[in-house]
Formats: sequence, structure tokens, C-alpha cells
Amino acid sequence: MSAAATQAPRAVSQGAQYVTILLGANDLCTASPDTMTSTATFQTEFQAAMAKLTAGLPKAHVFVSSIPNLYQLWQVPHTNSLARWVWATAHICQSMLGATRTEAERQQVVAREQALADTCAAYARCRWDGGAIYSYKFSASQISTLDYFHPSLSGPPIPRGPRRTSVLS
Repeated sequence: MSAAATQAPRAVSQGAQYVTILLGANDLCTASPDTMTSTATFQTEFQAAMAKLTAGLPKAHVFVSSIPNLYQLWQVPHTNSLARWVWATAHICQSMLGATRTEAERQQVVAREQALADTCAAYARCRWDGGAIYSYKFSASQISTLDYFHPSLSGPPIPRGPRRTSVLS
């Protein structure tokens, strides 16, 4: 979320009428739940970006995407030994995908994923996706077999927005 503060002024300088925010997964995917961005810092950084967008683009609409469900990402392929090996070897999102993570630690990650909706609700021109991205039920075939983390080529479709947009991600 720290990138939001530097990306918001770019959206303002471009005169965007519609801003899409897809941020937060990197704040959750760290070496362990203890190293995730704190909820307070996450919300403060998001609020700062929203304040810049609201001040600089008072008529712009802001769409905030929920974060993909990292718990489901773990659940779908976690019995696949190759996926577990790739996650461990490449150190991918160890806060959720680490082999030694407990259910309680995984739930700490899930709890942080809920912070975006509350902040967005405080701004009249901000619309949250209602958890649509988080709720999307993907299958194993939609996860890349290169890293068992990103979408595969057959993964979910990417929605298209209006032309004069700015994406913070």
C-alpha cells in the first residue's frame, strides 16, 4: 500500500476521471504474518492516497478491488508437492503459503484482507467491489504451474474499464 502515495499524484496529474485501485497483496505476502504491513499502517497509507485523489480529482470515481483470496490460493494446490516445493524454494508469500504456517497464522492474513472496504466507505466517490475478487472461486487450472501463485493463461478474465483511467497497482 505504500506505493499508493506515489501513484495517486500521477493519477491526479493525468486528470483521470476513473481510478482503479488494486493494491495490498504485497502487504500480505511477506516472509511471515509478523512481517506483514500492520493494519493501522495499511489503512493510513490507503487513506493518504484517497485524500490525494479526492483533493486532486474531486469529480473522479475511484474503484477499489478486493485482494485475491490468498487462503483459497493456499487451499487449492496445497496438497500438490510441487506447489509446496516451488513456494518454499522461491519464498513465495510465506505468510500464507509457508509449510510451517498454522491455521491461526493463515487467519491473520485473511483478517488483513478485509481492511479496504472500511476505508473506501468513508469516501463518497469510492466504490468497493463488494469482495468480488476475494470471493472468486478459481480452480487449480487457473493457477500458473510456474509459481503456483499467479493466474495461468486460462485464469480469470481481466475486466476492462473506461478509457481515461488510471490504475494504482
